[in-house]
Amino acid sequence: MDILVPISKCEQVEPYIMAGADEFYFGLDDRNWNFKYNQFEEINRMSSFGRKANVELDTAKKIIKTIKENKKKVFMTLNSCHYSESQRRYLKEMLSSPELSNIDGVIAGDLSIFGMIKNLGFNITVST
Repeated sequence: MDILVPISKCEQVEPYIMAGADEFYFGLDDRNWNFKYNQFEEINRMSSFGRKANVELDTAKKIIKTIKENKKKVFMTLNSCHYSESQRRYLKEMLSSPELSNIDGVIAGDLSIFGMIKNLGFNITVST
């Protein structure tokens, strides 16, 4: 059995690994998304919690690096129930960025982005 834990700070990674965590997930607090789509159009189901439950891209890069150095898995959440066509294009560009190239997969809730995620080479975990 793998233990999957949410992560919102780089400092949490090593203590969780020492406690037995095998896999991690994070959500992004993306200011550009919030500006473009409004704070009420969530990028993930925890967007309204801001940085209490999500991380900025710079922090995500550090978290991903630390997790991968420890040979563990890391996933990003894109688990809103629905994304518009414009939002799907935004997400595709985001997932194509070098900063996110080392994630192991995406936890997704909208079936319309599954093909895009798979075509970009990421594993999909269905969020219910």
